[in-house]
Amino acid sequence: MEPTYQTEAEIHTLVRQFEEKTLPAERWTHKAHVTVAAIYLLDHTPDEAICFLRSNIITYNAATGGVNTPARGYHETMTLFWVWLVMVWLAKFGGGRDLLTVVNELLASPLAGSDAPMRYYSRELITSVRARARWVEPDMRELEL
Repeated sequence: MEPTYQTEAEIHTLVRQFEEKTLPAERWTHKAHVTVAAIYLLDHTPDEAICFLRSNIITYNAATGGVNTPARGYHETMTLFWVWLVMVWLAKFGGGRDLLTVVNELLASPLAGSDAPMRYYSRELITSVRARARWVEPDMRELEL
């Protein structure tokens, strides 16, 4: 399988464009979300990473024509779920390796599949307004380290 990114510069460009709100909306994919979460967790404490993700996703959505409503846009539980999952993966596999390898291996991991939340949450709960607005615990399986 070909790596998602060919250079570290590609990764840094993605993050910079996301933060500057110049990343085309079609490039703000699941893999881009996971990549940015990984970079923020590598560069900041988990609490700082969450703050940066939350504020940047909300403002990015608004700046690129998206919306943040009870039905679309920023999703608190999903964001915090992915922070947890990426943090666990980085703790197990991220140490002492170059950024390009770490990010590409994370994205190739089965853990990074967009269906991962559905192993922990029922569709009814994860699509609820409550889960979009604030953190909710999984209803199907506990988050374990």
